[in-house]
Amino acid sequence: MLRLRPIFWVAVIALLPTIITLGLLWGVLQVDFYTYTPTFYGVYNDAFYYWRQIYTFSEVGLQGGYYTAFEYPALADYSHYYFYGPWYPGLYGTAGKLLGWYAHTPIVFNMAIISLALGLYAWWFRHHWQHLLWASTVSVMLPGILLYIPTNMQESVHYTLAIVLAIPISVLLRERDKTSRLTLFVLGSVAFFASLMRPTWLVIFIILFLFYSQRLTLWHWFITGVRLLPVVAFIGLIIRQHAAPYIAFQIIEEGSNIGRIIQNTLERAINNLASWNSDLWSDKVHRYQILVLLISLPQRFSTPEILFHLLNMGLPQLSVILFYSVSSGRDLRHLVPHLLLSVLLLVEFRQTRLLKILFLMQLVILPFFIGTYADLWQQQFQSDQTVYRAFAETLDEVVVYDAQARNAWCNTLLVMVKDRAEFAIGFPPELMWLDGGIGISFQTLAIPVETPYKSRYILLDEEDVTYFGLNPDLQPLITTTIGTFYENTAAECR
Repeated sequence: MLRLRPIFWVAVIALLPTIITLGLLWGVLQVDFYTYTPTFYGVYNDAFYYWRQIYTFSEVGLQGGYYTAFEYPALADYSHYYFYGPWYPGLYGTAGKLLGWYAHTPIVFNMAIISLALGLYAWWFRHHWQHLLWASTVSVMLPGILLYIPTNMQESVHYTLAIVLAIPISVLLRERDKTSRLTLFVLGSVAFFASLMRPTWLVIFIILFLFYSQRLTLWHWFITGVRLLPVVAFIGLIIRQHAAPYIAFQIIEEGSNIGRIIQNTLERAINNLASWNSDLWSDKVHRYQILVLLISLPQRFSTPEILFHLLNMGLPQLSVILFYSVSSGRDLRHLVPHLLLSVLLLVEFRQTRLLKILFLMQLVILPFFIGTYADLWQQQFQSDQTVYRAFAETLDEVVVYDAQARNAWCNTLLVMVKDRAEFAIGFPPELMWLDGGIGISFQTLAIPVETPYKSRYILLDEEDVTYFGLNPDLQPLITTTIGTFYENTAAECR
């Protein structure tokens, strides 16, 4: 007979992120998630862009228009999605095709996948009630999990992957070279999929190759490096083929000679270290949690555990400092999933004293987190979806998906991302329910797209026309509240 007590605690742990999220939305923000509109006001409205790409995939799969910056597509002709490739849109888009894709669907999906993963984790590690108790604090201890559930960002997928990865990694750390082939296959498969979406997950392959050994010798380190190279090359090749270039958004433009590259890398690292204490309190506490855990390694852990945490958190942290950005929470999108993975392993290996320290650090900034939560997301639940649907209906006979089009550019709309009335630097939310097969590419005032345009449809308002002029290839189709939609005759799509 099934024991009711473990099942009860597993259910509580699994549902905790959902319960807290609903409590924050209904109790703190006093909103209904059915009114969600992805208008996050970060760089180029990421949440909106993810939502549209998933919508396109749910409607037409890989046959939609292009999502690019400045009309630079991926190398693979069939990959029409932006910098992170088709993997995340494909994952949620497939589910959306089966279950329906609505404005609030990503919130439901986020709650579902995190709850399922936490339930699996809690059931797998049900050795003692204390394990379940600490697992139940994960949602409170790492508010990054809660922060991104009510959005369409891909962070919830990475938190889910971290929870799932904790199971085979714990087995690997305990059994080493006696680990079953099934466990290794699961670990490698999940790490492969995760790395396609975010390269920092490549560190899992180092952990896999290194710890599948009875002893950690210099020779085994060398063998690990040899095994890692083809994996990195293969995943890098796949990403390069399927991801649209991140043109013009590099922090520092790289030079062509080694000396210039080294200089740029050092300058970037100095700038990032100077930004360590910037941003929100919830961001800073995560950085210090990682630092506390790394500093505590020699005193509290065995050698395999020390190496795991150094690799899992140290390498992604170093890569972010050298090659990415420590500002506006960009670094934490990459690092918090690794912190979560380490925390879950702390639970399994009974490092309760350190867990208490991390938990207390989190409690200190809890009031700041609630304020940040409201500031970031409340406005996303204050729009009227019927207005955006009505706007899309005015374009039903104007901007139309053509399944027989000559190429994907014939199903693409080019728009300007810039400061708008409702939020800073973003896409017009009125485009949310545009025909699902239409891809949306973008340009900026700082770096205009080279003419002739590739996209069949162009959206320009008066400011854009004043700045760029009006190309003779553009024929007006309809004038709306957000600008005039033009057909680009140079695209030769008729």
